[in-house]
Amino acid sequence: MSQKVEPKIESVLTEIQKVKIFNLVRYVSKNTCERVCPEILDMLLNSEKGKLKSNLGKTIFHLQRVERLNSTIGLERLIEAGLLVDTDGLLKILESSEQDAKDLASEMREIL
Repeated sequence: MSQKVEPKIESVLTEIQKVKIFNLVRYVSKNTCERVCPEILDMLLNSEKGKLKSNLGKTIFHLQRVERLNSTIGLERLIEAGLLVDTDGLLKILESSEQDAKDLASEMREIL
């Protein structure tokens, strides 16, 4: 049922795509963030594409260190990284979670 989705421009989100996705993240509940953020982080850490060696990776590390990774801002950064590293894996995690995460995945498929 799910189809493979890759961002249109070589794994780089446009600013418009980012804004649209980040606006949708605001509708994800705290409980859902607490469930999916660790799963997305595990996916990123175990990715075959390697570690994020950018400011985005540093931001994710900082948010984890100050225990804010399971928040809306944490979910935004993890989604941004997930789209760069493993779009399908990210969407599968969201689709296997609560309804608000499933809705987010569905909307993200349309944006991408």
